Amino acid sequence: MQNLEFQRELDLIREVTTLENDIITKVYGWQLEMFLIGEFEIDVLYSKQLTSPLTNYAFNVPHSLFQSKVFLEASDIWFENLQRKPAFSINNRDLNYAEIVSNLANNGYLPQPETAQSYLVWESLGLKQDKVLDAQTPSTTVLKTCNTKDEIDQFIEIFKICFQEDAAESDIEKYADLVLLSHNYKGPFEVKNFLIQGRGDQNFGCITLITDEKGNAKIYNVGVLPQFRRQGIGASSVLQAASIWSQNLEKGHLSLQTSEGSFAEKMYQELGFKKVCTQEIWVKI
Repeated sequence: MQNLEFQRELDLIREVTTLENDIITKVYGWQLEMFLIGEFEIDVLYSKQLTSPLTNYAFNVPHSLFQSKVFLEASDIWFENLQRKPAFSINNRDLNYAEIVSNLANNGYLPQPETAQSYLVWESLGLKQDKVLDAQTPSTTVLKTCNTKDEIDQFIEIFKICFQEDAAESDIEKYADLVLLSHNYKGPFEVKNFLIQGRGDQNFGCITLITDEKGNAKIYNVGVLPQFRRQGIGASSVLQAASIWSQNLEKGHLSLQTSEGSFAEKMYQELGFKKVCTQEIWVKI
């Protein structure tokens, strides 16, 4: 029984991370390329616009390759051609996790603490219905869908203020460009950018909800303006987004990522999100 539950969790992690990769390549315009090492195809994900360690890495690497000097040397060359440092995405539920990180450390790689991200998931069949129902009742804030150019301009301006402490100054404008790209996206994903508003259309923050054809969704860009933080606005907006997503759903999952050990991580878990794994980026120093 325990093995079945463990396998189910691994399958869920695989679904969530696959959805994440699909969204950031198709909606946010990242590049997904493969290079061959012997009989293995290695996936490398990177952003042409962003250059921080979290924005380029190889993933789904077979465990055995981390023991191969040939593989690590070949990956050095591949990343060098991209003009990026070699980087690998590892999650702490990977089989042989301890051995993988030991091999990376022995070959000159170090974990980047600022890139450690917790994946949290809310499954529709396991939703805390009382919380979702609360989100459907009148509250001090509402989510206003950005439809017009003026509304998306407001969203981007709020986004810049909310996340200026979390991104390098040189990157914040590029992140804002990605928000605009998602707003103009046309394809199989449904993208909804929302302003978090109070009475009199006062803007408190922003939030994005992206849903695939199967009903699985991911929340991005949860931002609250500094003067309105620690008032429950972020939690309320996440619940309202969950309420929008869960309407008429019989299955599926809602996921998000946040910095490991952060205040936000604790808040999401209190709302009913389950932490399934932590993603780490290991970079060649």
